[in-house]
Amino acid sequence: MITETLFVRSCIVRAKSAKTLTNTLLGLMLVAFFIVLSSADAQAQASICRQNSLQENRANFDGYWEMGFSTGATRYIAKLLIKGNTGVSITEYYDDNLSRKRRIKQVLVLCQSTVGVVILGFRPTDMDTNQTGKSLTYSADNFVISRQPDGKVVAFNRDDAGTLAQVDVKFLRALER
Repeated sequence: MITETLFVRSCIVRAKSAKTLTNTLLGLMLVAFFIVLSSADAQAQASICRQNSLQENRANFDGYWEMGFSTGATRYIAKLLIKGNTGVSITEYYDDNLSRKRRIKQVLVLCQSTVGVVILGFRPTDMDTNQTGKSLTYSADNFVISRQPDGKVVAFNRDDAGTLAQVDVKFLRALER
């Protein structure tokens, strides 16, 4: 909790422009969602991995991440906060059907597979309307990330609807201790 409080204070001090303020608010929302999520049961997380024929994650992915991907002409930017084998994300994109930007939050569980770390998304929720489920029309994201022998990071997203997209991965910063 102290780490999250320090992060919140440092974000407020750094917010100098509109874009920085937007990113700061996203960071604050990620922290708030993560505090709620951090009480989740570790056995339940392991069970989710087993149900998907995966193992518990062994890699350290703690920190703030950005995942960018496109389907059709739509660009999605997901900001992730990961600690241990759980996390939260906020994905922003422009929804042509609604003629507005949408922000979708998801709960994340990290698992290990033979091809890399799998980040499974659950319970996508529109942050503006609190809409969830089938009426949301947003399928949960499922990222797979691996580092190749040459050091290059390769990632893709196959959402729950089966849509596949290559992902640009950026590590933004480590969690403050």
